[in-house]
Amino acid sequence: MGGAILLGLFLGMRHALDADHLAAVASLSSGSKNIKEAVKLGLAWGFGHTVTLCVVGIVVLGIEGAVPDKVALLLEFCVGLMLIWLGIDLLVRFKKAKIHFHTHQHADGTVHFHAHSHVSNSAKKSSIHEHFHMRRAPSRAFFIGLMHGMAGSAALLVVAVDNFANFWSGLGYIFLFGCGAMIGMALLSVAIAIPLQKAISRVSWAYKTVICSMAAISIALGIWVVYDTIVINHIFSI
Repeated sequence: MGGAILLGLFLGMRHALDADHLAAVASLSSGSKNIKEAVKLGLAWGFGHTVTLCVVGIVVLGIEGAVPDKVALLLEFCVGLMLIWLGIDLLVRFKKAKIHFHTHQHADGTVHFHAHSHVSNSAKKSSIHEHFHMRRAPSRAFFIGLMHGMAGSAALLVVAVDNFANFWSGLGYIFLFGCGAMIGMALLSVAIAIPLQKAISRVSWAYKTVICSMAAISIALGIWVVYDTIVINHIFSI
């Protein structure tokens, strides 16, 4: 039994690699100014994912029930819309930022290439070369994790209810699954942020290509999820 519960940790790490999760974290990590920030975003997403799984798990395991199919499909539909929004939002923010690249030096003497923005031509000359970071607040990643957790809870809870007769064993499985997702997403955020930072430090066209590609993938996956729930699974049929 203990081994089966521990398996949830590794399955959670694998779960973080699902296509819709990859698209979401790629959009979020695109604005990370360093690896530490990327890890924070990944952990925030994973924490939101875990919170939802545990809350829904307590309810479902407590009543020994299951998440209705219609509810599960509706949540998947919402995730699809969210992925489309993330992709469009990434493109809009990138365009508004009017980003190009230059070197600058911080107070500690560190010199590096960095994204730089002329957001407004009317900006004062004294501040026109202040460097720009496209930030993604951890709270935003947390909310997206909540949504993904709700959409992904149905299949996980079926496993927990079917294989763990004891309430606490089932909840332990869900909790470790969530922890695995947190670890997996943090590692994934770093894996995305490192090559992106290298692209920034080399040529601007590489950065633009990566940003546009991530946005396109996010939008395409979102459209597919919406299509799947509406056309294939008939979410709105009576």
